[in-house]
Amino acid sequence: ACQKKFANTPYLRTFFDGALDKTEKFSSKTVIENSSLKDKLANSNFKQAITYGFQSGDFQITEVGYNYDQENVVRGMIFKIKYKNKVIPGKLNNLVGRPYLYGVLAGISVAEYFKISLTGALKFLENAPVIPGHMSLLAGIKRTGLIDDTYNSAPASLNEALQVFGEITAKRKIAVLGDMLELGKEEDGAHREVGRRLAKIENIIFIAVGNRMKLAVEEFQKGVDKSKDKVHWFKNSPGAGKFVQNLMREKDLVLVKGSQGMRMEKIVVEIMADPNKKEELVVRQNKDWVF
Repeated sequence: ACQKKFANTPYLRTFFDGALDKTEKFSSKTVIENSSLKDKLANSNFKQAITYGFQSGDFQITEVGYNYDQENVVRGMIFKIKYKNKVIPGKLNNLVGRPYLYGVLAGISVAEYFKISLTGALKFLENAPVIPGHMSLLAGIKRTGLIDDTYNSAPASLNEALQVFGEITAKRKIAVLGDMLELGKEEDGAHREVGRRLAKIENIIFIAVGNRMKLAVEEFQKGVDKSKDKVHWFKNSPGAGKFVQNLMREKDLVLVKGSQGMRMEKIVVEIMADPNKKEELVVRQNKDWVF
C-alpha cells in the first residue's frame, strides 16, 4: 500500500520516486496505491491496481465529520467511503486527521483484494490503537477534549492539525503550540503564518511556547480583539503546563503540538484526565526521555 504524504523534511520528497523505480523487481500482480501515483505505475509490471484517495480512486472518502459524546466533546471522526455503487459509513474513535483516513483507505483496499467484508473491515478499524503524539484524542481534565500531536511539528503537519482543530465544534478552544525547530530560512514566515491562521478560529485562546512562537503571537494579535485575554506566552513547556491546567474549563477543546525539542508532551501529562496511562498514551515517557 502506497501513500505520498510526508510530515516534514524536504529530504524525503525523493524517497517515493526511488521506491517506485524498484517496483519492476516485484513479482506481484496487484498494487494498492494512492490514486495520485497511478500515472507513475502505469508502465510497471503490475497487472491490476486498486486505487484510493479523497477526490479520485476506486475507494474515495466523502463527508468527513466528527463524532461527539453526550456532552458534545469530540471523540473521533465519521466519514463515508464510496466504492463502485456503494456508500459505506465508517468512523474512527480517539483519532482525528486526514492522514488516518488514508490509512483506512489503504486497509479496506487490502480487504477488498482478499475478499474480506468491507463493512467488517471498517468495524475492525473503528478502535484502532492510539498512536502517541500523532493527532490522538485523549480525555482531558474537567471533561474536556484533548488533541495530542506532540511527537513533532513542522509547517505541513501543523497546518493539518489547525485545519482539524478549526473544524471541530467546541464551546472554547485552546491552542498550545511550541516552536517549530530546524526550519532554516522558513522559520520566521512559518511561525507568522501560524498566528494568522489561529486568528481566524472562533472562541480561541492561544498559548505560545518558545521564542520563535513570539512571531506567531505578533500576527495573532493583529487579527483579534486585544482587549480580551486571548494570548499568553511561556518560555518552556513546564511553565505553560500548570497555567493551561488552571485555564481549562468544562467542554473546552485543547490542541497541544510542538517540535520534539520543545517537550510539549509534558503539558499533555499535566492536563490528561488519567495521567496513570501516560506510558501507554503519551509519547517519550520511557526512562531515556523523562527528565
